[in-house]
Amino acid sequence: MAWHTGYIDADHQLLTYQAYCKVLNIVNILKLIRPAKVAHLATADSNLQPYITPVVFVILKDKIFVPLDYKPKTVPIKELKRVQNIQKNPKVAFQVDNYEDDWHKLWFIMLMGYAELVEQKEGGKDQDKYICKVRDLFIEKYIQYSKLEIGKVFIGISALKGFYWQYNTSK
Repeated sequence: MAWHTGYIDADHQLLTYQAYCKVLNIVNILKLIRPAKVAHLATADSNLQPYITPVVFVILKDKIFVPLDYKPKTVPIKELKRVQNIQKNPKVAFQVDNYEDDWHKLWFIMLMGYAELVEQKEGGKDQDKYICKVRDLFIEKYIQYSKLEIGKVFIGISALKGFYWQYNTSK
């Protein structure tokens, strides 16, 4: 049994530590994770205390979006720990994994990058058209958003590098 590991360099090429690992670029990584329904977003506060949250997401071009929707929350959106952390420290990690009872199909990808809050404003600007497309992608991917307001604030993640692991029986 061998464990595939690797990382994505600044040119968005997935480099591997073992010659038999498949080389993937950022486009292929995003294609691989696009159908996943759940991911985990890790942020850290100014004291570098980590905080991880399960999230839903969509991908538009080379950016990952996480909604700050209107599901019940204990605090207003701007006071959420992940939002406060991003405002103080925009470095994030984003992980998608595939678990199956057949462990030969296990894999995960963790992307590291920077996050920003993206807010839809009123008006017909190009950014608003872009955010409208993001909203449409969420409604298409998650039927729950046909009944739940998705909101107008999103976390936008730009991936700079990443790591992956895949179960492999090669030696």
